[in-house]
Amino acid sequence: MVLSARKNVYNYDIKMNHKSIVKAGSIRFLGVFIDSRLSWSDHVSYISSQMAKGVGVLSRLKYILPRNIMRMIYMSLVQPYLTYCPTVWSGAGKVDIQKRAIRAIVMAYFRASTSPIYAQLNILKLSDIISLSTGVSTFKCQSSILPPKFNTFYRLNHSVHHHNTRHAEDIRICTINSSHYKRSLKYRSTQLCNNSPPDLKSCSTIYLFRKHITKYLNRLY
Repeated sequence: MVLSARKNVYNYDIKMNHKSIVKAGSIRFLGVFIDSRLSWSDHVSYISSQMAKGVGVLSRLKYILPRNIMRMIYMSLVQPYLTYCPTVWSGAGKVDIQKRAIRAIVMAYFRASTSPIYAQLNILKLSDIISLSTGVSTFKCQSSILPPKFNTFYRLNHSVHHHNTRHAEDIRICTINSSHYKRSLKYRSTQLCNNSPPDLKSCSTIYLFRKHITKYLNRLY
């Protein structure tokens, strides 16, 4: 597989033992489908098809089981696909099938607003699951929990200038203005951390950070 963002890629002929190696359009690595253009569309299609099976189960059981059991089934059959490596494939686009699952739990109308349902069931939207995962990754990086190579992944504003400004402790945002960069983990995590409330920035452990950011995201519904 040749990784490139271009539409027309040179057709390399790689041989092993005098036999050409067939070029693959996508591969599965550690449970994530990686395609040649890094669009993650194959992975989104895969998890959507898997979650559809869970939605089918919820739709059949919604008239039989109580709501708390339906939520447990959702957390077992649907949620794991959303919480596995969301920071990697989050730039691929929307996964609307989560709303169908949420509506099935409470037997809501198929066009009903889902924000009150998320708050009622204490379940995060996909966008907030991505924000949670991104925030945890940023906290680990700033707390030197990750390997040393990531210690310089973020730079604070006070490391660039010595002016006593109100944003001196914020993470510095690169001046690259492109849609591809704005979908990257570094840009999204920087925006999330700089716009987060002070109690999140002052958390001392990853347990407290995860707890506070989950409450913060739930309050937005």
